[in-house]
Amino acid sequence: MINDDNLIKVYCNVCEQYTNHKIVKSVSHSYTPEDYPDMDIDYAHVNCQIIECVGCDIYSFRQSWETSEDFDPNTDLPEITVEIYPKRTFNVVKEKPLNETPKNIRRLYKETINSYNNDNHTLCAAGLRALVEIICEDKKIKSGKVKQKIKNKTVIRTLKPNEFSWICNYYISLKAYIKALLVRNENSFI
Repeated sequence: MINDDNLIKVYCNVCEQYTNHKIVKSVSHSYTPEDYPDMDIDYAHVNCQIIECVGCDIYSFRQSWETSEDFDPNTDLPEITVEIYPKRTFNVVKEKPLNETPKNIRRLYKETINSYNNDNHTLCAAGLRALVEIICEDKKIKSGKVKQKIKNKTVIRTLKPNEFSWICNYYISLKAYIKALLVRNENSFI
């Protein structure tokens, strides 16, 4: 029997849903300026856990941080940062098989997806732009800007749907995401 105090709800990559996870081992440590004179904050607290999915028995590592600097301005409660390894896949883009696509395009596609999934959005945007360029080069389309190439009916007609539709969708989605980030960051400095 598992005690409710030893269970947490976490997204499971194998079960592909939020499931109960048993805390197998938990270690906590607090950091203060008294113990660490070089600290610039009042305190930091870390809790590291090995967790096991009750549904599929897969283990993960969970780490949570709380510091004296991280408070929600609306509630004045501490904001806890949680990281889980391996990274959860509920909000990642899954690679699509592009078996008939040239190797250099597949490699760049995989790197671009990997950049997106690891929150490297600038690298992802550069990868998307490079993908448009390399696909156009592969299809012998030599003139025009990237935006024109995306809208170019010649490109769309020469590519198979699975080769091009994802790049248009991700390019448009990423552009909107980056714009939202810029607006949010701009407002945070006001």
